[in-house]
Amino acid sequence: MKNNTSFKEIKPSEVDLNLINLLPKVTTLITAKKGDLINTMTIGWAEIGFLWYRPVVTTYVRESRYTLEFTEANDYFSLCFFDCKYKDDLIYLGRHSGRDENKIEKVGFKTEFYNGVPYFLEASTVLICKKIYRDLINEENFIDKDVYKRVYADNLDFHYRYVAEIVAVLQKEKTL
Repeated sequence: MKNNTSFKEIKPSEVDLNLINLLPKVTTLITAKKGDLINTMTIGWAEIGFLWYRPVVTTYVRESRYTLEFTEANDYFSLCFFDCKYKDDLIYLGRHSGRDENKIEKVGFKTEFYNGVPYFLEASTVLICKKIYRDLINEENFIDKDVYKRVYADNLDFHYRYVAEIVAVLQKEKTL
């Protein structure tokens, strides 16, 4: 069957993503490569903006997630945004670990690469990201202690925060 979709590259300034509306709907994957392996997981927290004279995205990965090994092993990762029709697949990818199975193969997503950075052909928009900063969230830095209590108090599995430059944006376009 012929693939009736392709991607065009657009400038980061042309991205029109409303993360406040997208992320609560479980529509985004972070994907990275370590050696010959690829892993992915759903994300629920991210920001897009302009920082340090660059277009950036900030996203978060818990210490316990298998994807952290992949994100740490490479300077680049992708964020893939999906239409709602993939919601069940994305929930599966978020609830199952790549340590235990080839979950990408299980949902049937097709992997492509942009300068060696993996992304999925099923995505509607892809951000190719280069890490420029990371730190580990910690209790001492919370000004609003209610946020800490709600997110971390019962589970000291903190998140790494990654600020990454958006080096490329791929937007799906339909072909006849």
